[in-house]
Amino acid sequence: MITHCSKLVPMGVSLFCYFILGARVDFLFYKFLNIPFPLETICQTLYITLLFTFHFISVKYIYTAYIMAYLILKNATIEIAYNHTKERIHFYMKLGARILKTGIAIVFALYLSELLQLPSPVFAGIAAIFAIQPTIYRSYLSVVEQIQGNLIGAIIAVLFVLLFGNHYFIIGLAVVIVISINLKLKMEKSLVLSIVTVIAIMESQQGDFLQFAMIRFSSILLGILCSFIVNLVFIPPKYEIKLYNRISGTTEDIFKWIRISTRHASEHTLLKKDISVIKNELLKLEQIYSMYKEERAYFKKETLAKSRKLVVYRQMIATSKKAYETLKRIHKFENEISLMPEDFQAQIQHQLDSLIHRHEQLLLKFIGKIKPGGCVEQHDSHSLSRRDFLSFFFAKLKQMKNDEEEEIPTRLVPLISAIIEYDEQLEHLETLIISFQSYHRDENEVSVQYEG
Repeated sequence: MITHCSKLVPMGVSLFCYFILGARVDFLFYKFLNIPFPLETICQTLYITLLFTFHFISVKYIYTAYIMAYLILKNATIEIAYNHTKERIHFYMKLGARILKTGIAIVFALYLSELLQLPSPVFAGIAAIFAIQPTIYRSYLSVVEQIQGNLIGAIIAVLFVLLFGNHYFIIGLAVVIVISINLKLKMEKSLVLSIVTVIAIMESQQGDFLQFAMIRFSSILLGILCSFIVNLVFIPPKYEIKLYNRISGTTEDIFKWIRISTRHASEHTLLKKDISVIKNELLKLEQIYSMYKEERAYFKKETLAKSRKLVVYRQMIATSKKAYETLKRIHKFENEISLMPEDFQAQIQHQLDSLIHRHEQLLLKFIGKIKPGGCVEQHDSHSLSRRDFLSFFFAKLKQMKNDEEEEIPTRLVPLISAIIEYDEQLEHLETLIISFQSYHRDENEVSVQYEG
């Protein structure tokens, strides 16, 4: 018991040092060079190095606890906040399904290794980390690539041991060749595991070398397959729910600021800051959409419905982006708008209120909150059609032609253009939603729920 405790102390110290010092290095790179430093790569390198150290000094089951500790650190979201008065580093731990699945995959790999009586289950645990991906399709691609990388590493390691032996310099040369092959084949994601395979197989070992190499290769392959099985069975990702909720949340923020801005009640600095936040949210929408797109349907009817859904969601994102562009132009031209006649400002407000209300109803209609056959209501009776709104603007432009501030209406042309394009995108979105619900009302209902 005392021996195990004495082994745990250096492990805890090493974990603490690499986490704190690694974060400090990351912070210094960010502060002085404005370059995001790949802290995760440092963590993985130190993790593998220390893991081999504890494995070779024969600390039984220590590596299991070490893998779990690394798992928590690896998935920590590190946010670096820097301002002119304080220098701080904030660490936020975000426990999600991917973290849980990685832990379960490691346990599963270690358990199967013990069950199959493999002499080095630690390598199965290492391999299980690298195959967990955010989508099942990406997990499949990762498994294929990891197996290929594992095979390359195993072949090179066996050939080098049989031809040249397993001296330290030979191991280093083998690693260089494996890295070169992986990079040439554009298999960067399997690079780390290929190196682990080379070192594992070329480790000094007495007895039948080919049998030893096969056991090590099988251990790593087992870890990869365990990750794929866990990712396939345990908490399969549902990106449609995340995608819709993100779209809904982001557009609600845009609506809020448009309503406040058209009533001249927004705070300029705060709105400018929120516009950049909304821009980042729209970029995240694209990422979630690509993940949802990668999800595979297993039946022909589901495939057709999924294809139509993708078109609808693509248009939802495009419409939200157009609303965002409208908000940006309202923010940019807020001084020019305030100098326009009151009837023009009122018409802009009526027009945008109507478009926002229509957008809200379309989002609700897509998830079944409004009947499929129901029409989207006109919120504001003072709003105009696109043609009439454009005619109204040109009439106002002609009316102010001889005024001292005749250039002001001309500057608002980009804003008027954005409002009209926003209206067009909404019309296209409504057409797609009506078409989707008319063809796929029974066999594929929209199963979007709010996350708890």
